[in-house]
Amino acid sequence: MLILATTVPMPAGYFMPVFIMGAAVGRLLGEALSVAFPEGIVVGGEVNPIMPGGYALAGAAAFSGAVTHTISTALLAFELTGQIVHALPVLMAVLAANVVSQNCQPSFYDGTIMAKKLPYLPRIRGRQIGSYPATVEHFMNRNLTTLAKDMPLEEVVRVVTSTDVSQYPLVETRESQTLVGIVEKTHLVQALQSQPASWAPGRERFLQDILAGGCPTQPVTLQLSPETSLYQAHSLFELLTLQALFVTSRGRAVGSVSWAELKKAISTLINPPK
Repeated sequence: MLILATTVPMPAGYFMPVFIMGAAVGRLLGEALSVAFPEGIVVGGEVNPIMPGGYALAGAAAFSGAVTHTISTALLAFELTGQIVHALPVLMAVLAANVVSQNCQPSFYDGTIMAKKLPYLPRIRGRQIGSYPATVEHFMNRNLTTLAKDMPLEEVVRVVTSTDVSQYPLVETRESQTLVGIVEKTHLVQALQSQPASWAPGRERFLQDILAGGCPTQPVTLQLSPETSLYQAHSLFELLTLQALFVTSRGRAVGSVSWAELKKAISTLINPPK
């Protein structure tokens, strides 16, 4: 059943077998100690009997925590047993197991993502691989296609038809390049197609006319600075599950960062070119 659960296209039901295997290993260690010390362990004149069940509880929490890279398995063990007599040794076992496992290999879930070649953002440890000195300015994409409010519609149509992106950064003017919002390509195409064929003679049409006519724009709630460290950018992408962010310097759009640039920068730091 465990092999079946881990090899299906969408793995599921893996945690409980791992929890049981950890309990079995812990119980085996506890029984071995009880045989080696049948009278218990004497510390400070007091005899401490060996309780194999406590070793099973600590083993289940530690092994499952090491596989999943989580600490909450200790709380799960307490809830399943209904008592917290062994709270300190269980927590210490889970912490030690996480320290060892996180320095040796990714968690089961991250390993499954990598094995199935799904989009995956590698985890980094800032002080170990120097992710703080590396800033967004070093790896951001500088080839940014912007749309300005004072851009003629003919140029807007040429940009939309010649690029293959889902959204465009909207800037105030072509000279200032001040980022003011985001325009979805689908909404912009619909707005361009719905424009009337006849306009006032001698009047040049601009993008701001399309925006004023009802083309929706989105505010830029999050943006990066060129001085933002790689570790901070990675934390934002990982915690908020972002796909891309624009980079601004004093309000001026200067680039963008997506999963591709971030993953390449992390790979370069982990395996620097020789």
